[in-house]
Amino acid sequence: MRQRRSFTTRLISLIAVLLVGAIVTVWLLLRGSLPQLTGAVAAPQLHAPATIERDALGTATIRAGSGSDAAWALGFVHAQERYFEMDLMRRAAAGELSELVGSAALPMDKQRRPFRMRSRAAQALAAAAPAETSAMAAYVAGVNAGLNALGSRPWEYWLLRVAPKPWTAEDSVLVIDAMFFDLHDTTNARELGFAKIRGALPESVYKFISASGGPWDAPLLGPAMDYPALPPATDIDLSKLDPKLLHVPADKTEKPVPGSNSFAVNGALTSTRVPDPGALLITSLAEMLSARSRIPRRPNPAPSPSSTNPAPSSSTEK
Repeated sequence: MRQRRSFTTRLISLIAVLLVGAIVTVWLLLRGSLPQLTGAVAAPQLHAPATIERDALGTATIRAGSGSDAAWALGFVHAQERYFEMDLMRRAAAGELSELVGSAALPMDKQRRPFRMRSRAAQALAAAAPAETSAMAAYVAGVNAGLNALGSRPWEYWLLRVAPKPWTAEDSVLVIDAMFFDLHDTTNARELGFAKIRGALPESVYKFISASGGPWDAPLLGPAMDYPALPPATDIDLSKLDPKLLHVPADKTEKPVPGSNSFAVNGALTSTRVPDPGALLITSLAEMLSARSRIPRRPNPAPSPSSTNPAPSSSTEK
């Protein structure tokens, strides 16, 4: 009986040790995948010190002596904070997602692979200006440096039991291509619907229905748009239409689709004291943080007082 109790005690102790060890291992892996928020990072690719500062909300502000150095630091931040999401976007655009997550993504890959987006990305880079190619190369180097600087691969890769592949210049173009797929209906339903409307209704009605905006919209580029003129009553008489055109089959009703974030400006911040509905902002992964980038006018800025390594080959975060 004592031997049985002793065996049971040792077994329970072994299980407890293994459980604690597993918890500690998981914690260390998760902790190692978090971005570095303090200290200095050796970066031989930089021409001068660059700093990455974060405010209380975690928003990064980059200060660098050149556009190339800023691009490197931007890539570093992206990889440290969002590499798995970047990986999903490049693979989704290229039709390579099933290689990462398995057969569940095969239908999407079969739909997108014929577009040959990776090949098109390579063609676009081959035709890019030298300055653009140089900036892209710096960004790619920063991304891979940020990925390699992590103490552990992002936790999603541990779940999938795969190692992340390095970033390439083509992948940066594929991120933009991923937005192309998100913003366009692969069935072309909207354009086909407008084609039917244009063929069945007078031009004045078609222009009114297909208007893309009006004076209440806030376009990112150019002046506000005007509403089209109201069509005359004779043009909008639906009784003259073929009734079949007004019938929508049950299986053709509009289904909800994912949307994007819409931002509004508080009235206290506008000249009219009226809230501004603003524009629908859809930005790529690169645009999201690059909007916060700042490049000093000085060619060789002095290191930040908080810099722990003033050597030119360093990137400091605080």
